Amino acid sequence: MALMHRPIPLVYRLVALLLLAAFLSGCASIDERKKADLLNRTTRQYERAIRWGDYGDASAFIKQTGTMAAAPNPDGLKQYRVTSYETQSTVLNEDDTEAQVVVQIKYYNENRMQVETLTDRQTWKYEADPGVWYLDSPLPAFH
Repeated sequence: MALMHRPIPLVYRLVALLLLAAFLSGCASIDERKKADLLNRTTRQYERAIRWGDYGDASAFIKQTGTMAAAPNPDGLKQYRVTSYETQSTVLNEDDTEAQVVVQIKYYNENRMQVETLTDRQTWKYEADPGVWYLDSPLPAFH
């Protein structure tokens, strides 16, 4: 006796298609969350380096490119002591590959003994291979 092949009803096909779409969008949002969490961890590590005056460690977050060749020498920043570092905003682009982070930094220059405030506008970029965020702007412009 031969088996009869019945076509799958259209409603079942639509349900399967909707479930597949939901699954795929769920995977995308998990990936977005992982990138955002990684950005948060990376910017916190950078913050710690700046707050503790580890400008050599902080400069390691900068991807060395031709445009960043004129970055300040970390040793020339040792006279600056950060007293406060507050993230004002973090805005990710649509595909979560670039972030604009605005930070307010209060610091004093040991040579002048005067507290000053600067707004540091940072651009962070995600590099899929090896899966890291790097800073695409210079160290804070202390003066």
